[in-house]
Amino acid sequence: MRFLFSSLLAVGTVTLAEPLAYMFAERWYRKNPEAEKENSFELLDAIFRRKYTKAIFIAAGIVCFIAAITVFKLYVSPTL
Repeated sequence: MRFLFSSLLAVGTVTLAEPLAYMFAERWYRKNPEAEKENSFELLDAIFRRKYTKAIFIAAGIVCFIAAITVFKLYVSPTL
């Protein structure tokens, strides 16, 4: 169960961090149009170009965090 808790926490962190990284990079490239775009931004731009993708990623991150907290409360913390 500790592995499940750790995995859910890691997935939740990544799914919340990627839209934030994209939004900050998009703002930076908008302010610096002469800068050459990196491959990581090109990949994130391809993913988050769709309308609701950022909201889906944020919702999935929150769900993963809630599931990780539930797993911790029910299975991990009683064994500590």
